[in-house]
Amino acid sequence: MKILFFGASNTGYNCCKTIIDNGFNVSHVITVPQEFEIKYKGQEKEKVKNYLFADFTDFQSDQTQVLLRENNWEEVELQLQNEVFDLMICIGWYHNIPESIINNSKKGLIGIHGSLLPKYRGNAPLVWAMINGEKKTGISLFYFNEIIDGGDIIDQVEIPIEKEDYIADILQKVEVASKDVLLKNLPLIAEGKENRVPQNHDEATYFPKRRPEDGEIDWSWDNEKIANFIKAQAPPYPGAFTIIKGKKVIIEKATILDSE
Repeated sequence: MKILFFGASNTGYNCCKTIIDNGFNVSHVITVPQEFEIKYKGQEKEKVKNYLFADFTDFQSDQTQVLLRENNWEEVELQLQNEVFDLMICIGWYHNIPESIINNSKKGLIGIHGSLLPKYRGNAPLVWAMINGEKKTGISLFYFNEIIDGGDIIDQVEIPIEKEDYIADILQKVEVASKDVLLKNLPLIAEGKENRVPQNHDEATYFPKRRPEDGEIDWSWDNEKIANFIKAQAPPYPGAFTIIKGKKVIIEKATILDSE
C-alpha cells in the first residue's frame, strides 16, 4: 500500500516513523516550516508558530521523498503530478489540502483528530478540553470529507484526563494511542475491511483557534478553572500568563491547596 503522509508536529512525526518501522510504504511525506502564514475564514493571513513542530526531513531516503510546502501548493502539485497513492494520512497538520492532490488517492485521506468526534471539532481540541474541565478526551481516526473534522469515523480511543495531568501528559497519551490505532487499522484499510461510521452532525461542537494572547488568566474564575487553564497551556505551549506591574509573567504550574 503506497502512502502519502502529511505532517509537521511531534505526534505526526512519531506516527509516521512507527508505520515506516512496521513495514508500511510511505513513499512521500509533505511537511511545512515551523513558522508559516495561515488564513482563517473571514480573516487576513497571519504568521503563526507551530509549538509542537518536528522536522520531517529526517525521513528523506531512497524509499521516502520529503517535500516541503512553503508558500503555495504549486511546486508540490508539480512534483506529485504523476503519482498515484493507495492512501493518504494527515496527522499534525494545519492547512487545507487541494482536491487535486487528494484525488490521487485510491482509498482517500484519513487523519487523527484529538477528540472523540463529533465533539470538539476544530482547533486545539486537547487544550479546549482541559480548559473546560473535561474528565476525558480521546482520538478519532476518520476519513476527511468536505466538512471540517466531519468524515466517517474508523476508530476511536478514549483517554482519561487525570487531576494531575498537564497538557504534555495528554499529548503523550495521544501519541501512544495514535500509533496503536494506526497499526490496528491500516491493515484493515488495505483490505477494505475497516469500520466506517458516519458522524452525528447534530451532536457536533466546534472550537476556535487559540493565540498566545488568549492565555491571560482571569483571576475572577474559581480555583479549578484557573488551574485547568494553566495546565492546558503549559509547555510545550507558550503558557498561561498574568500582568504584574506592566510585565507579563508566565505561569506554568498550578496546585489547588486545601484551605482548611
